[in-house]
Amino acid sequence: MITKNHSHYLKFLAQGYNTLLISSSYYNLYDEATEFFDASIQRNMSNEELDNLTLSLINNHIDIVVLDFTIDEELALKFYEKIREYETRIVVIAILSYANIKSMCKLIDKFDSILFEGFDIYQLKDKLFTQLSLFYTIKSVGRRDVKIDSGSSEIELSLEEFFDMYEGSSLFIVDELMALNKSLKSGDLNPQLIEKISQKLLEISDTFSKNSEISDLSPIFKDFSEYLKDLDFATIKPESLYAFDYICAIIDDTNAYIMDMFVDRVFKDTYIVKHSLENNIAFVKKSLESTDMNEDEDDLEFF
Repeated sequence: MITKNHSHYLKFLAQGYNTLLISSSYYNLYDEATEFFDASIQRNMSNEELDNLTLSLINNHIDIVVLDFTIDEELALKFYEKIREYETRIVVIAILSYANIKSMCKLIDKFDSILFEGFDIYQLKDKLFTQLSLFYTIKSVGRRDVKIDSGSSEIELSLEEFFDMYEGSSLFIVDELMALNKSLKSGDLNPQLIEKISQKLLEISDTFSKNSEISDLSPIFKDFSEYLKDLDFATIKPESLYAFDYICAIIDDTNAYIMDMFVDRVFKDTYIVKHSLENNIAFVKKSLESTDMNEDEDDLEFF
């Protein structure tokens, strides 16, 4: 069974952002949770660090501050106020203890997020992921508004802008497909799993349809998605089950192609990818539907 764990996706959004922990206590969870950020630093909670806070925020280009209120609430409040004076867009995640929640109740609404003392790594990652998701959404909407304000619905994002806009969502799809494919490779073959894979392929089709330079791949993924969704397991003969190994290979190739484009920004000629993909999907269909592949092997092979 595959479950949702949003903190698992933090690594896909953290790149390009920096965090600061302000606390006199050492949180090893902070080091672990922020490993994928460009930079993550800690400053002790002291009057000297308070005086140098603005400089720390500027020099380290801080986007998110984790601020500890559990030891010295009054001093922590001064840090908070100075952060807001410098830049209101910096996210502040407050660490509170249950002991001081009453005294902090008037401020709780001002924090972007809250962690309670004793939090675990998944809770911290989830808070960071939630804030980065907002950054990503705002950035994506901003790009969309620029396109709309240009005055023409026919104006399309450049390929680089397209990659920037859909990088996060595409990597989510890759991550989920990897998990689904791992289950398929391990022999967990069932209609529910195939339906989930079908849904991910449909999402890839939708993403590829957004840009004319790769849109010719969109109908291929859509057709393959519909084929898998409508697959009748009752008609599949035992000797045809090897075809699912080829489906695994297609998923691996698709994931690699998406990673090349959206992460490494290596853009391959879609003609080559399209020809390979069409051939391999046709091979899978023939493997599942034909009782004897030998008669077609001169015309069709998997590559």
